[in-house]
Amino acid sequence: MDLSIVIPMYNCESTINNVLNSIYSFIDKCDENVEVICVDDGSKDSTANIVEEFIKNNDVFSLIKKENGGVSSARNTGISKAEGKYIMFFDADDIIDSEKLLDVWKKVKPDIDLLFSDVTALKEDQIISGVTKNQKIELYKDLADIGEHRIPIGVNFTIYSRKLLTDNELSFDTNLRVGEDMYFNLRCINAAKNIILTNKKYYYLQEAHSVYLFKKENLDNELYFRKVTDEFFNNQNDNQVTIVNQRMAAKGIIFLVYRYFVPGIFEKQFTVYEASKKLKAISQSDKYEKYISLGNLDKYFSGREKLVRKLLSKHQYWLTIVAGMIMNKLKPEKRY
Repeated sequence: MDLSIVIPMYNCESTINNVLNSIYSFIDKCDENVEVICVDDGSKDSTANIVEEFIKNNDVFSLIKKENGGVSSARNTGISKAEGKYIMFFDADDIIDSEKLLDVWKKVKPDIDLLFSDVTALKEDQIISGVTKNQKIELYKDLADIGEHRIPIGVNFTIYSRKLLTDNELSFDTNLRVGEDMYFNLRCINAAKNIILTNKKYYYLQEAHSVYLFKKENLDNELYFRKVTDEFFNNQNDNQVTIVNQRMAAKGIIFLVYRYFVPGIFEKQFTVYEASKKLKAISQSDKYEKYISLGNLDKYFSGREKLVRKLLSKHQYWLTIVAGMIMNKLKPEKRY
């Protein structure tokens, strides 16, 4: 088996046929052996039934049903069942150009561990053989959007060697609901020896929409993400990764302001005073404080992000919350 495509699914009856047909179109043009593993993560709608009907006439597709455990759990199930030399991940509402996917797939060469597509500011394909420590750091920067190029964070843009994943026991962290792709890709880059970068694109994000939505788990998720990424960078034993760690910390606290505290206040989960008090405690912890005060990465932040970082660096927690509320009223955060 040459390629395994893993599709985690949950309550996606309105979109699953589109992605299945796109992948079928790709397989129809592809000379290699491909399997498609659909993992139903405890859907309550007719998603599984639709897939069962589809696979009756398409034996390269298979369906696995499991209890709901989140997208990371579903992807891990797919990895464990995959037999292909390479693995790709798509979501059930993805928009895929099968012709362009075929073009990118043809770029995979023997012994390649990772292929990152849709890399911006890249004029031509780049093959990195025997990735050095310094090259890995540059790739971390690209992934964090502070490097020479920009590597998309989402795993949907990447082709992975199954051997890379199994030999290094790489799987998705099921404790994460946000940031799981970033953490997974960081560890994959760290373990990889040979990597291809291409500016070719086959995957398209769904149109974003603006809503206020408070999610209580966003706080615990960010604190856990900060913990594991901080440990990851500290284990690199190289001061050059400090700037990437700084970026993660600053983005994380900004995420909490706009995606936890502000919507929480709008939905009356807590008061401005309570939010500013909790924000102060988090900002002053050792995982954030030393990074928030540094303005050397401000050129990579949007205006609203820069505002939050500057206010936090001056310990203006109440004002940070109020400014965040005003900014979200003027231009709500985009969510997918």
